[in-house]
Order: sequence, then structure tokens, then C-alpha cells
Amino acid sequence: MRDPRLAEIDFLMDVERRGLLHVKVRLADREQQYGVDAGTYRDMVIGLLIAGHLGGSHLRSDGGSMSERALKTERDELMAKLGAGQPIDVMLTHAGRVQLWNLRDALLRDAELEPFGLRNKAAWERDLSVRLQWATNDEPLAIVFL
Repeated sequence: MRDPRLAEIDFLMDVERRGLLHVKVRLADREQQYGVDAGTYRDMVIGLLIAGHLGGSHLRSDGGSMSERALKTERDELMAKLGAGQPIDVMLTHAGRVQLWNLRDALLRDAELEPFGLRNKAAWERDLSVRLQWATNDEPLAIVFL
């Protein structure tokens, strides 16, 4: 199974790219597209909802904000639907964007060092995966092998 932090980064990046992501969780599924089992995926989405990193389609895109009570009610409704196996639509909140950047930076700094100070293979693969996901036309990625 994949590192759950990478699955969370991939999920948050999908939500950010698409703007609105249709999420459905069926416990009968053995593997989700993020490389984790359905239970871990469901728990990840619920955790992001509880933390306020995701909101529903009622979030205002015009810069206005909903009251804290309305946001809590919406989160409760989304979690109830998800728990009942119904699909939901989610958007990334500002806190979710901050979480995405924090996760990415933590993974890039969290080097698993070998005795001589070199990174091990798992750390290199994880770092490369994160950097490839983050590469854009504005911030390209170059790889040099010696």
C-alpha cells in the first residue's frame, strides 16, 4: 500500500485542478485510484472535511464567506452522505490549499537518510513523485543523472 501522505497530496491536487470533485466511496472496492484501500480513502476524505480542508459545492467562489454555523452544517451533511455510501461533490478551501503546500513541503524536507547522509531509495522515489506532480509549464522540472 502507498504512503497515505502521497495519496492525500494526489487527492488534494485533483480537487484543486478540477475545482469540484465528485467523490464516491464503495467499501466493496479493493483499491482506489490513489493507491489506498477504500476504508483509508473514506477516512482521508472525512478527515479533510472535519479539518475544514474540503467544503461542499455551496462554498462561495466570489470571495464571500459562509457563516461558521452554515459551514459546520454543510460538513455534517457531507459526512453523513459519505458515511451512507452516497456520492458527494467537494471543493478545496483556503485551509485545504495551505494543507496541500504543507504536506508537499514536509515530504520534501523529510528525507530518510542513510548512514553516509545519502537519501535511501524510498525517499528518492517519493521525492520524485511529488516533484513530478508539482511540475508545470511555469515551474518545469529537470532531472540530471550522473
